[in-house]
Amino acid sequence: MDFDSRVLLLQDLQSAETARRRAAYFDLVRHESGAGAILLTYMDPLSRAHVPVGSAGYREAIVDYIVRDLLINDGGARRALLDESTIYDWDNLPGFRASAPALMHFGPEGFNNGVTMPLTGKAGLIGTCNLSTEHPSWREPTTSMLAALRPVLAEMVERVQQSRSLGLTPRELEILRLVKDGLTDNQIATELFLSPRTVSTHMENVRTKLATSTRTRAVILAMNLGLI
Repeated sequence: MDFDSRVLLLQDLQSAETARRRAAYFDLVRHESGAGAILLTYMDPLSRAHVPVGSAGYREAIVDYIVRDLLINDGGARRALLDESTIYDWDNLPGFRASAPALMHFGPEGFNNGVTMPLTGKAGLIGTCNLSTEHPSWREPTTSMLAALRPVLAEMVERVQQSRSLGLTPRELEILRLVKDGLTDNQIATELFLSPRTVSTHMENVRTKLATSTRTRAVILAMNLGLI
């Protein structure tokens, strides 16, 4: 990564835009670890299902496999999620290299090692960070880097979990961020290629979900909750 790219990455890491900041952390983790793919999930508190928060480098079919099968049914993945003291990869999970997930799912995708790391909050497990690499082993500082970034990644997941529990959609959060930036409905409509009426309807839904009477109060509440 050249100097200009590092400067842009540092700027994005401090961005007020959640999606931009998350993408920057994805780039940081992938660059420093040599990972070819990353996936964050959050755990739905009611169904206990894993839901993708964002990913880069994985095909949709692999994302679907991870959240619907691997994290639920694989013994190695379950062990990794129960033990926050160790960051597990293919080499410290006995037998994983010869397992069906490695041979039938990740291997054909060109991946030769992987990490499943639990993300926890006050209520326990709230999500996961999953990495895959084409290399047989991870770069030396990967474990310490992931341990240092775990709280940041957990906070990202917790914010998404919280917004979903309130019923806010990604589009509604996007509009809230633009309202926070001072844009009018007409300006937001132009920015997002929507009609002003559609923007107004989204804001009405946001105010209802957040139980606020004005858009200003909705923005303040969303900011206090760390959603935007």
